[in-house]
Amino acid sequence: RDRLIKRLERRFGAMDQIIMRGQGAFEMLWRLRDRRACQVIVSPIDPPTGGWLDRWYSRLLYDGKNIVCNSTGVKDSVESRLAAYGFSARGISVIPNPIPIARIEAMSREPAPLPQRPFIVHVARLTYQKNQELLIRAYKAAEVDEDLVIIGDGQDRSKLERLVDELGLAERVRFLGQLDNPY
Repeated sequence: RDRLIKRLERRFGAMDQIIMRGQGAFEMLWRLRDRRACQVIVSPIDPPTGGWLDRWYSRLLYDGKNIVCNSTGVKDSVESRLAAYGFSARGISVIPNPIPIARIEAMSREPAPLPQRPFIVHVARLTYQKNQELLIRAYKAAEVDEDLVIIGDGQDRSKLERLVDELGLAERVRFLGQLDNPY
């Protein structure tokens, strides 16, 4: 076992499972080879580049590890990277994010500040990773009749609002911010 795990178990007792989430955790604990350890990956990983550094990095982070993905798309990206370099995980599982259907249905019947005419809705953090800039540009290019409603907040909100103004879409695109009930 890894020395860190031994130290932690001496202090806190035996562990049944070791769960790590996030690239930073994987990078800090890349040496960990404990069979109880699972790496949780929630976003597709980049396609392999074929370079020696990328191969080395992939071997350290993913080869022989237990991996849990939140979607089949994420799992496919991990499998693609492993296959490209001839590595294999100890195991790859998919555990989808839980969805409370009954609660969502009940919340969807509550009043909401939405347009009275047909609309397209986007719900997400307003950040570079979510690429709302592409959404807004595609909405403009599509020339659809429906309004665009964006629910969420984040560091890119003012930049996206400026883009909407520049594209002449202020009357058609509404930013509702973070809502307690986005349904």
